[in-house]
Amino acid sequence: AAAKEPIKIDNQALLAFMLDEIDHAMLLVDGTKLVHANRAARQELDGKHGSDHPLVIRDGAVTARRAADALAIEETISAAKERGTRKLLALGDKAQRVNVAVVPMAVTPGDDHAAVLLVLSKRQVCGDLAIFWFARTHGLTQAESVVLHALCKGHGPSEIAQKNAVAISTVRTQLASIRAKTLMPSLRELVNQVACLPPLVHALAGVRPH
Repeated sequence: AAAKEPIKIDNQALLAFMLDEIDHAMLLVDGTKLVHANRAARQELDGKHGSDHPLVIRDGAVTARRAADALAIEETISAAKERGTRKLLALGDKAQRVNVAVVPMAVTPGDDHAAVLLVLSKRQVCGDLAIFWFARTHGLTQAESVVLHALCKGHGPSEIAQKNAVAISTVRTQLASIRAKTLMPSLRELVNQVACLPPLVHALAGVRPH
């Protein structure tokens, strides 16, 4: 029998697909010219937060809305490209503040073809999909899942009880059940465990209806 042709893998396309599966906004730039934005970045800059997001894409280049931020990000990208410098930038103001990790992708500092990766901070600690799968994995009931979701969003037991129109004793019982099912010794460790879950993207994310 004839030998089968080896499967050819388009590494660039595979890498782009991999980045799209990560629920963390990432932008790859050459200088300030945008090379690639993963799905999470496109949704963040073009979605409901796009109009007030500190970063913006103009004419194929990544810049910032505020002049001071635009200068800072340009200088930081230049330092990353030319000297291999890594830095964390805080862009925007007050509620719109976004932290951006600037990471050089050069094999050696000063590489003329070096790219720079911009990794944006998440707007929420726990993703809804990650919480859903965590709850399902540990066999939580629907009511317990709602409580866990609220807890991970920063709400306390009293607030959860008021929001769901139940007694505080009911919420405490549900929290005790959640801890028992997840084998977590405290609520703090429970929230930390959920916060450290891998960021998940919905299977239908980015799919447009016909």
